[in-house]
Formats: sequence, C-alpha cells, structure tokens
Amino acid sequence: MTLLKKPQMPSTFARTCIHVKTNGIRCGSPALRDSVKCYFHHRHRRLKRDAVTYTLNSRGGRMAAIQQVLYAVTNDRMDPEVARTVLYGIHLGTNKVLK
Repeated sequence: MTLLKKPQMPSTFARTCIHVKTNGIRCGSPALRDSVKCYFHHRHRRLKRDAVTYTLNSRGGRMAAIQQVLYAVTNDRMDPEVARTVLYGIHLGTNKVLK
C-alpha cells in the first residue's frame, strides 16, 4: 500500500508597503512588483512634479507658491506629506523675510 503525498503549496512571500502612516502604523497593502511601496504610496513618485519656481521674498511669490502646492495636492500630483514639508519651508521663509 502506497501513501499518496499531499501536494505542497508553494510558499509565496507577499511584500507589503513600507509606508508608515501618520498614526505610526505601517500601510500593509501589497507592494508593487519591484517596489517597496503599494500603488497609492508609489504613485506620487511616478508623476511629474512641478517645481515651486516663485521667489519667496515677496508676498505675491509666497502666495503663488502656496497656490501651486495646493493645486498639486488636489490633483494628485504631489504627496500630501511632501506638500506639508514644502508649506512648512514656505512658512520658515516667510518668518526669515519678516525679521
């Protein structure tokens, strides 16, 4: 009497996204092939980013830069975390100019 062996399922390792959310918990979504991030968190890197080209020395330039950042976020052309950093830099630049 011969015992038949059960076919073993191949162990597949699914990578997960390494992005850490603002609450400190990892994303956990499946990562893209040849990437360490999921579609949502990798997407902003593939899109063309518009550089902030205005001078921060004038009030109009700062307002134009803020408008450009907000436009990029609302049209999914810039990651909100990147935008937060840029807006903070504009804020710091404003404080430097005013002093």
